[in-house]
Amino acid sequence: MTEPDKNVRKPSPTYLSAPRLEKVFELISTRTLNEVSTSYFEQYGFGGSDAALAMGTLKFLGVLDENGKATEKMRSLQLRGEPRQKALQEILKVAYADLFKTMPEPFNLTSDELINEFMHHYRLSPRVGKPAAVAFLKLSEFAGWKEPTTATPRKREGVASAPRAAAPRGEKQNKAKETDTPMIPGDVASVKLAEGKVVLYLPQEVMNRAVLEDDLGEEFRGIMKSLKAFCEKYIPATPTTETPKE
Repeated sequence: MTEPDKNVRKPSPTYLSAPRLEKVFELISTRTLNEVSTSYFEQYGFGGSDAALAMGTLKFLGVLDENGKATEKMRSLQLRGEPRQKALQEILKVAYADLFKTMPEPFNLTSDELINEFMHHYRLSPRVGKPAAVAFLKLSEFAGWKEPTTATPRKREGVASAPRAAAPRGEKQNKAKETDTPMIPGDVASVKLAEGKVVLYLPQEVMNRAVLEDDLGEEFRGIMKSLKAFCEKYIPATPTTETPKE
């Protein structure tokens, strides 16, 4: 049996942002890929550094080999539902073996504890340790270990608006439509309340920090509690129409 080459550098844990991680998993789970390169991600709007981090992420997880070729783990991520979560759990336990070796559920650590573990086990600086911990928590959400903490961020990069049809004669051209979508710049996360009648937009960076920074997280939960109480008091729920029983 051939001994593994100890000089081969093991990829570092991913510290790709949460929106990019979501996009990476969307791309690899909905397409049959035999080989992947940075150019593949660049054609979907990834910058050069993010494309390289996306490749490093998949190699760290064992989804791609050192040459960018898909492994069997890639196919397991194309499953749906619980089987996909179970497969990802096994992938994460292997990829983050150093982390799971010292604790059975690292995803339940406090933010400071988790960052410290990453800095200790993977020799990361604080600057990299923090986003690496955020990325691990996002992967833990994909694996079903944690409840999602943020809504899917809205990315508005290079999206062309569809041309609007001309308004019929007699109608005011400048009348605002109720379905118009507000222009939200950059990476943002949206949290919907009151059946989507109220939407809170926050920078994705702030939402990521709310996961790891106890003070910010506590303030955010307080804001959400107040908003929820406001909506329940002043914004009535849409009545449901029940079919009368015969």
